[in-house]
Amino acid sequence: MIWWLRTRNAAAILAAVVGVPLMSALVGGQVVPTVDALRALPMPLAILVPFVATVTVTSGLQRAVEDVEGMATRRVHLWDVGLIAVALGIGLTLCLALAWWTSSSLLVTTGRNMVALTALALLLARRVGHTPATTTVAAYVIICTLFGRQLDGSIALWAWPMRTDLAPLLTISLLTVSALALAPWRGWSRVATVEP
Repeated sequence: MIWWLRTRNAAAILAAVVGVPLMSALVGGQVVPTVDALRALPMPLAILVPFVATVTVTSGLQRAVEDVEGMATRRVHLWDVGLIAVALGIGLTLCLALAWWTSSSLLVTTGRNMVALTALALLLARRVGHTPATTTVAAYVIICTLFGRQLDGSIALWAWPMRTDLAPLLTISLLTVSALALAPWRGWSRVATVEP
């Protein structure tokens, strides 16, 4: 168990999901400057902060020793699901508590994006690997920033990371359930095969 916690870098994952809401509360509504010529959406720093959790979770899972875990009698995949669920649950609860305390809807968006973007990265990691998956999610958020504004000035539904309303909750719920449902049966990484 201690070896697994160290391998997954569980302390860093928990520190990241606690740090994301605190950092988001500190930076508030400050935005990253964008190019006006592209009619890009202003990107609040609170939208970028959830990447810390996404990168930490995916890098922790990437550290798995597949040859050893492929022969393990314990279901390590279930431990991974438990770690992810507990960590993201703590982070989301802290985001919601701080949002209630500070009356900031941006913290709700931070919590939503922390869970949803991590789930999206974990789903992509099944096909392309952890590092390309995290890079793809980062590129998706940048594309949302550059091209997510519609002609009437509203934010398109596909650019849900930039939205502060609760309309995309169904999409996020599906991503999260899908990501967690994949883990117990197939694991986050390819299962090692043992030659007879």
